[in-house]
Amino acid sequence: MMKLLTVFTGGTIGCSENGGTLAPDAANSALLLRLYRDRTGDRQTEFTAVQPFRILSENMDFARLQALYDCLAAQETRRYDGVIIAHGTDTLPYTAAYLSLRLGQCT
Repeated sequence: MMKLLTVFTGGTIGCSENGGTLAPDAANSALLLRLYRDRTGDRQTEFTAVQPFRILSENMDFARLQALYDCLAAQETRRYDGVIIAHGTDTLPYTAAYLSLRLGQCT
């Protein structure tokens, strides 16, 4: 069985539309995983989901970058076959660079 850690931070993928406006919605995290299972029939992947915060990615700041890192560091990521971070696109390159440096993956 594959074990995946999913970290939801908000972004458009974690939003719901209400009256023409998008806003982060905590319920969408579970919905995304449920839709994946329903559409693929995959019952061999075990998901662990965490959500350290819910924001649109353009609101990402250093305090939230640190909170994301702290969340990952607390999860014992070696227990997982992979980590998926659901993040908006506006600041994704900055978050990826920060995490690669903090997690020691930069060569």
